[in-house]
Amino acid sequence: MTIETGQPPRTASVRRSPEPVERALREGLIGSRVEEFQIEAELGRGGMGAVLRASDRLLGRSVALKVLGDPAGDHGLVRRFVVEAQLGAQLEHPNIVPFYELLATAEGRPAFAMKLVDGETLDVYLGECASSEARSRTAPYDLWTRLDRFLKICDAIEYAHARAVVHRDLKPSNVMLGMHNEVYVMDWGVARVLDDPPEHSESAPPRALALGADLTRDGEVIGTPAYMSPEQARCEPVTPATDQYALGMLLAELLTLATPRPGSPSQQLSAALVGTPPLLEPRFSGPLPRELLAIVRKATALRPDHRYPSVAALAADVRSFVRDEPVSVLPDQRWLRLWRRIKRHPSLVLGTIVACLLVSSVLIVLVLARELAAHERSARESEHIFALTSAVDRSARGIDAQFRRVELLLEGLSSSAAEILRRPARGALAPLTPSELERSGLGAESARYGQRVSFDRSIYVRSPDVEPGAIEPVLARLADFEPLLVSTAARSAAGDTALGFSDAQRREVAREHASVLWTDLAFESGVILVYPGNTFFPAGFEARQRSWYTATQGRWGPVWGSPYPDATSGALLLACSSAFFDTEGKLAGVASLHMMLDDVLQLLHIADLEGYRGAALLDAHGDVVLSERSRELRRGPGIHGNQALERVPFEVREVREAIAAGARDGRVRSASGLTVFEHLESADWRLAVTVDGAPYGL
Repeated sequence: MTIETGQPPRTASVRRSPEPVERALREGLIGSRVEEFQIEAELGRGGMGAVLRASDRLLGRSVALKVLGDPAGDHGLVRRFVVEAQLGAQLEHPNIVPFYELLATAEGRPAFAMKLVDGETLDVYLGECASSEARSRTAPYDLWTRLDRFLKICDAIEYAHARAVVHRDLKPSNVMLGMHNEVYVMDWGVARVLDDPPEHSESAPPRALALGADLTRDGEVIGTPAYMSPEQARCEPVTPATDQYALGMLLAELLTLATPRPGSPSQQLSAALVGTPPLLEPRFSGPLPRELLAIVRKATALRPDHRYPSVAALAADVRSFVRDEPVSVLPDQRWLRLWRRIKRHPSLVLGTIVACLLVSSVLIVLVLARELAAHERSARESEHIFALTSAVDRSARGIDAQFRRVELLLEGLSSSAAEILRRPARGALAPLTPSELERSGLGAESARYGQRVSFDRSIYVRSPDVEPGAIEPVLARLADFEPLLVSTAARSAAGDTALGFSDAQRREVAREHASVLWTDLAFESGVILVYPGNTFFPAGFEARQRSWYTATQGRWGPVWGSPYPDATSGALLLACSSAFFDTEGKLAGVASLHMMLDDVLQLLHIADLEGYRGAALLDAHGDVVLSERSRELRRGPGIHGNQALERVPFEVREVREAIAAGARDGRVRSASGLTVFEHLESADWRLAVTVDGAPYGL
C-alpha cells in the first residue's frame, strides 16, 4: 500500500475579514434581526454567548441561533465571534454544520443562524458506548461504527486544512452526531486561518490559564488541555499537524473509551506542555488492535514533523485497518503478509492444497475447490455490489449538493423580493415587453435557449384581463428587481464571488456560465419578470396557472415540481419555486429558478457501472419524476394546458412498495435486474439506478 506524502492540494483559502462586519454592526447596516425569529428553547451556553433553538417565521424551518453575550467592551470577543461566522459560512462540507446567515440583535450584538442538528454530541455518544462492555461491542456503539464516525471527522478537517483553516479545539463536545448517522464538526470560534498574520497568542510566551468547566479560553493558551498538542500548549504557531494531534487523542478515546489525558485541567495542561503520550488502557477486557495503537502514537508524536504528513494520510491508515489491509506505520510481519495474500487469492490456496493432498485424497481436494470457488465468487460479487452502492451514493450526494445550491439561491431571491415590495421604489427603469425587446435590437439567437435572448435586460409579461395599473407597483420597482434577478443568475455560475462583481460583470457571467436557464419573479397581481429577456411568449400566457406556480400553494420553502415544457421553446425544464408574502402574510408572488432537464439528467447518468441500464428520480410514492426517457417527451412552444409531465409508476414494483413503506435507501433484486436507490435530502426524492443482475451474481 502506498500513502502519498505532503499536504493536500490547496483550494482557495477562506476570507477572514471581520472589519466590514464590525462596521456594519456599529452603523446598524445588518438588516436581518434575531427578533425576526421565534425563540423556542435554549440549547446551551458557552464563553461567547448562548445557542438557541428558533423558528424562521418567513421560511417555516427550525434553526440554531448563536447570539453573542454582552461583550462589555471586549472588542476581541466580537471579532472572534464574527470570524467564527465567516469561517463556518465558507467551509461547505457534508461534515461541517451549514451556516445560514449573519444577524444582529436590537442592541447591535452579532448573531448567526445555522442548521439545527437533532442528535447528540460525540462525548455523550462515547459515554453511552462506555456504559457496558456488551454495548461497546454492539452496533451502533461498536468499534467499527466509532471508526466510521472518526473518518468523517477526518474528512471535514482535511477539507478545512485545504482551505488553510486549523480548528484548534477538536474534542468530542465539538462534534455533533445527527439522527441519521450524520457527523458534524462544530464550534470554529478559535479556528486559525494560516494565511493570516500571527495572532498575539502565537508570539507571546505562555501564561497561566484560568481553568474551569469551560477549558477553551480567550487568553494566551487557546484550546482544550485534554486534547491539546505540545506546540499549542506552548503558544507556538499552529499548523495542520496541531489538529492531527487532537485527532490522534480523539482516536485514542474512541479506542479505549476513556479520557486520553486524565487528571485535573492544570495536570492536563502540564502533560500537554511536555507531550505526555495518551493513556492507552482499555476500559473493558480484551487487547486493543496493535495497528490502531501504532496510528495513535504516530498522530500524537511529540514533534510535528514526526507525525503523519497530513490528516489524509492518517485517515488512509485507519481505512486500511478497516479493510484489513496493512497500515503504513506498522509493516506486516512475514507470516501476516503471507496470510493476507492468501485471503486475497483463494485460488493460490487451492493450488497449494491440491499439490499437497492430491495423492492422499482427491475427494477432499474437490470439496475444497468448490468451497473456495464459491468464496471467490461471493467476494467478487460483494465487491461489485459495494462499488455499485458507492457510485449511486456519490451520485445522489452530487445531485443533493446541486439542488441545495439552487434552493439557497431561491431562498435569497424570494426573501429579497418580499423585502423590495415592503420599501418605496428607489429609481426608475423602463420595463420591456417581449415585443419591445425585439424592436430594441438587444440580444442574440441562442442555441441553448432555442430563441433570441438578451442578458442586458429582463422582460415582463402581463396576464390576460389584468389592467396595467394593477401591475404598476411591481414595474415601479423594476430598478430593484432586475439587479436581483441578474445577481441570482450570476451566482448560479460563480457562487457568492459574483456578489463582488460589477453589474456588467454579473451579466457577462450569467450569459456564459449560468446553471439556471430562467430566473423568474411571478406576482399575484398578474405580472411576471423574466431574466434573461426573450422576444416570444405565447398568447394567453398566465403565470399564475403554470405548474411551478400552483405547486407552492399551502407550502413553505423551496418546492421541486415535475418537468414541464417551456412555453417559449418547448424544451423540458425542471423548476424549483418558493412563495413569498407581504407584510400582512398574504401571498405576494412566487420566485422560481428553472433548470434544463438535460443538465439534470447529466447528474443522474453513471455510465461506468457494469451492466448499467438507466437512472430515475422517484417521489415518495415510488413514481417517476424524471428519467433518461423523459427526453422523448419534448414538445413545441406553447402553453400545453399549463400541465407538467405526468408521473408514472416506477417499473419495479418492489422498489415502489419499499419507498411507499418509508424506505430511504436500499437494494431490490427483481426479474429485470438490480435496483439501488438513495434518498435526496433536498427534494425528498430518491435516486434509483438499475443494472443487469449478471455481473452481481443474480
